[in-house]
Amino acid sequence: MSTRTAKDRVQADPPSLEWHDHACLIYDTPQQRLAATVGWVGDAVRRNERSVYLCNDVMRLETIAALREAGMGPERLDSGQVVIVTERAPFCDDGLFTAEAMLAFIGAEIDRASAEGFTGLRASAEMTWVLGNELETMRVLECESRINEILPHVPATVLCQWDRTAFEPMIMLEVLHTHPRVLVGDEVLDNIAYFVPTAEYLASRSAAEQLDRQLGVLRRLEETRRVAQRAGESPSAPVVA
Repeated sequence: MSTRTAKDRVQADPPSLEWHDHACLIYDTPQQRLAATVGWVGDAVRRNERSVYLCNDVMRLETIAALREAGMGPERLDSGQVVIVTERAPFCDDGLFTAEAMLAFIGAEIDRASAEGFTGLRASAEMTWVLGNELETMRVLECESRINEILPHVPATVLCQWDRTAFEPMIMLEVLHTHPRVLVGDEVLDNIAYFVPTAEYLASRSAAEQLDRQLGVLRRLEETRRVAQRAGESPSAPVVA
């Protein structure tokens, strides 16, 4: 288990995500979320990117305290480079989340970052605010998928934080389907097994189509294992849920 502090995460070894990446952080504890957030913001500062973090009021206070403990002073926190948003209005339509409103919000923040002289946007959002609203949860997952079609064309990186202790496993599986990369602890994993391209994800998928895809995943994993064995490695067989 890693014993690095939040300060360590600002100074070294932040999540290795680049422009155009869309990743989910799957976390179990507030400490894991804070460590990843502090590393994420520190990476934005080093790269002269604008950092925008969406969370609730309590998380905002926790995040500011962690950033200050990590050595980030007012010159950053009050300069406009690091922005923490707790209001829902910027990405809601008549009080209800919509994918269109969120995508418009991200686009506006990318334009603002450029206008203010930053090299790009590093956006992150903690997702527990959708708990208890099934319609908003489905709309958020739609937005998660649609972001993948936009990011390849803009100077931005997006990290979505999902608390696996708060959401049903079914929702967390959908989270895996909508993110090309996954952060688990200190690792950044390429989600080659479970990511579903936007067009396929948003289409109405029958049980037969889903079965075909899962069988395809199994075949790709088995081929990967065989290639590794032929290369002289001996990895353990992958476990597929």
